[in-house]
Amino acid sequence: SEPDSEPESACSEMVRIQAAAKEEILAYGEVLRDRFLWADQYGAYAVPESVNRSFVADALFNTFTFTANNTWEVFETDCTTYVTTGDIPQMWLRDSSVQMSTYVQHAPLLPSFTAVLESILLRQVRFFLGDPYGSAFFQTTGPSPNNGPNQNECAPSDLCPNCTCVECAPSCSPYTYQHDYELDSPLFMFELMYKFWAHSPSDGSAFFIANMDEIKSSVHALVDLMVVEQHHFRDSPYYYKPLPGQFRDGTGLVWSFARPSDDQTTLGYNIPQNLFAVSVLSKLEDMNSALWDDEGLGASLSALRTSIEEGIETYGIVNITTLTDVFAEDWSPDSDAQVESVFAFEVDGWGNWTRYVLDDANMPNLLWLPYLSSSGKGENHGLRGYVESGIVERTRQAVLSARNENFFSHRGVKGLGSQHTSQGLRPEWPGPQCDSECVWHLGLIMQAMTTTDQDEKHYCLEQVMGTAWHGLMHEGFAVSNTTNYNRDLFGWANSMFAEWIITDFMP
Repeated sequence: SEPDSEPESACSEMVRIQAAAKEEILAYGEVLRDRFLWADQYGAYAVPESVNRSFVADALFNTFTFTANNTWEVFETDCTTYVTTGDIPQMWLRDSSVQMSTYVQHAPLLPSFTAVLESILLRQVRFFLGDPYGSAFFQTTGPSPNNGPNQNECAPSDLCPNCTCVECAPSCSPYTYQHDYELDSPLFMFELMYKFWAHSPSDGSAFFIANMDEIKSSVHALVDLMVVEQHHFRDSPYYYKPLPGQFRDGTGLVWSFARPSDDQTTLGYNIPQNLFAVSVLSKLEDMNSALWDDEGLGASLSALRTSIEEGIETYGIVNITTLTDVFAEDWSPDSDAQVESVFAFEVDGWGNWTRYVLDDANMPNLLWLPYLSSSGKGENHGLRGYVESGIVERTRQAVLSARNENFFSHRGVKGLGSQHTSQGLRPEWPGPQCDSECVWHLGLIMQAMTTTDQDEKHYCLEQVMGTAWHGLMHEGFAVSNTTNYNRDLFGWANSMFAEWIITDFMP
């Protein structure tokens, strides 16, 4: 007789669904590659003569399929989907959201992926509710250092007797990996929810109604967190590491321990994160009106959004005429203007701002504001009003200039980078890494996606494809030696590249 078959695991259905979704995405990736190759090569969808169209097509397939092929795991506790970065085994709320957003646009054509997406959203919500101050999470929990909670970032407790951060507060969840509170982390989760609802109204509405209790609880948790961190010194229980200075409470702005780059803020209030908050809160207002019709929640969202907008208007806009030096030769204030105002990158509420760090390649940043802007609630209609006023374009020009310490240039190679570098993530193709003045693929991609100038788009494509070693995106490459780069398998950058090519170079 035949031997007994092994019993199916409790999560076998999710394993099957993930496998089906991967097949869908691989097949759709082939379709996209063929569509790109057959697009009008001499009109609006042309690529520069210096760039091999077949190489771009292969990179499109590689990057579009990367996340599905390399980052999905099953979270055994509840059979949801856990998403790694591709080169780091933990799950970031920010990265996992962006990695999914490229697929969300095509979700109506990918039915199995829709089921995976819903399970990812539930996993994100549960991580966030377990630790609103957490930005990244383990897949498993236990006493080993390879399980959550992170023994170096969490306080000792019955859950984690080996944890060593005695002063850290509040308590971590069983799965917390990084407890470096980043305001943008949960915002990305809600941005992904909104995109799902916008691109798949029927499936999205059904999901958000069916899981209303958990999702509304997460929205309330977001509002509570942000209101507390508008008065950090007065109200917040959070402690992780010493703060570099005393920023001003009660500005309307929301404090964040870390920038989107994971580096600690220097002045307390990161303006890109607060602009992102305005956009996300506006979108949540729309979702609440359409799906839940909760007057109390709607009022809370509106009041919080309005207070942040007022904080940005009061503290987050600075006059470039106060600078003591000039911008690069390719940028200057309007000749007929008395004052040119731009968004600051970071402020403290006392009048100080990061005069030499104007932006960073990690998103949310100031560069991506035209990409992020959409209609919405309030005087600025989300962020659309800022775009129409001209401040977004002025800020963009300042960011992409030598005045910004994170804008690097050397012998014709130039682009937005970051003070943050990730070392030791070259396991696939070991080689020299970039340790300073690194131009980021994310910076070049977002520069291209926020301009209408075809020559600028082509320049960015030349730079990206000239440094896309092995047909994949990376973190940063050295501006003075482009073969030195960081991160072989960077899921976030891969997803953004695929979205860019689909948006700008395909019908």
